[in-house]
Amino acid sequence: MNLDYNSSSSSDDQFDDMVNNMILYNAYLEEQEDYVIQQAVQTGVAPIIETTQRRSPKKKKKIIPRDRDDANHRLMNDYFVNRPLYTEDMFRRRFRMHRPLFVRLVDAVAAQEPYFQQRPDTTGKLGASTLQKCTATLRCLPYGSESDAVDEYIKIAESTAKECLLHFVRGIRKAFTIEYLRGLQ
Repeated sequence: MNLDYNSSSSSDDQFDDMVNNMILYNAYLEEQEDYVIQQAVQTGVAPIIETTQRRSPKKKKKIIPRDRDDANHRLMNDYFVNRPLYTEDMFRRRFRMHRPLFVRLVDAVAAQEPYFQQRPDTTGKLGASTLQKCTATLRCLPYGSESDAVDEYIKIAESTAKECLLHFVRGIRKAFTIEYLRGLQ
């Protein structure tokens, strides 16, 4: 083994150049990620928030008796029990993701945002479940549908669906920023 100590400075320079190039490329990727996230928020989340803010002034809130327990039971039987009514392919088509990813997102968001914990409402009845709140959000996001479109199946009011969306985005950022967005705040 013949070691040539005179050539080490040129290899050190090459290594330094390679490291500097990697640092520059990493900074470029981070800028691109920032741009993509900013575009996604501007095209996806911001229009939903703007439409909710443009609505007419609030009128007296009409209380609609929703059977959330039945809706939650139906949701579980349709998608999340050992032998669900709908197949994995149907789940994938409707939610645009596989069931294990969906469950991972729900668990991560529920761990980060207390909003997604099921609590009693002012009348003492349990509110919407974590799964109902996340399903409402993940039904609206991929299709860009209105927040009141989930009321018929999931039995969540339009205002609750909007709150779910805002808390869901916040929970996703808290849960996955370090892992996938390299610690961007």
